[in-house]
Order: sequence, then structure tokens, then C-alpha cells
Amino acid sequence: MTVDEKVWKLAQLLHDKTGSGKIKWDRSPSKNSFLTAFPNYSVQISEGWGIQGVQLSPLVASAVPKHYSISIFNEDGGLVEQAGDPTIKANVNGASPDPNALMAELYSMARRSAVGADAALDELIAELS
Repeated sequence: MTVDEKVWKLAQLLHDKTGSGKIKWDRSPSKNSFLTAFPNYSVQISEGWGIQGVQLSPLVASAVPKHYSISIFNEDGGLVEQAGDPTIKANVNGASPDPNALMAELYSMARRSAVGADAALDELIAELS
């Protein structure tokens, strides 16, 4: 199994476990990213636009497709591995479902977990009922 295939498998497992409520996410110091921790590693899901390292204006960014990446860090905070949905799509034969769609959904679930969206919605619904 290649590194990209392993990161793709990790993305699928994170998606499944996050969706079932078994993984909780926290805010990351980095903008547009969220973290979850394991005993020896942490995983970050990030959202970005366009070409990495190129700063886009908000107007241009809104017209450019979003891309997602997964980064794995060791217990010292060192980057172990990183792969984005364009890399996975290009290097993993038959990646299904679409890597961008799965990672976009994972990012959305991680964001909701980190900001406590479900608890906020439950409280507001209870207040208004």
C-alpha cells in the first residue's frame, strides 16, 4: 500500500468514526483546520483554496474550488505525513467515493465537533420550543 493509499484509508476511517461520534475534534491554532489526538499522533484536517502558498483575495477564493488535506503529527509536533485530496485523487486508483467530497464532509463534521454545533443547536431549539 502506498503512502497516499494509507492516507486515503485514514481519511475514510476518520470520516466513519467522526460520523458515528467516536472521534472528537478540537480547534487548531492554524486557520481553517481542526485537530484530533491519539496516544502517539495527532491528525489535522485543513481546508484551503487554489495553489498552496499563493494568497488569494476573498473574491477570487470564493470562485476557486476548495481542497482538503490531512496532516499527521508525532507527539513532538513534527510533521510525519501530509496528503491532500488532489494528490489522493491523482495517485490512488479507483479512489471512491470522490476524495474531495469525502474530505469536505470530514472537514465539516470536524468543524461542527470542535465548535460544539450540535449542543448549540439543541440548546437553541429547546429555548424556542
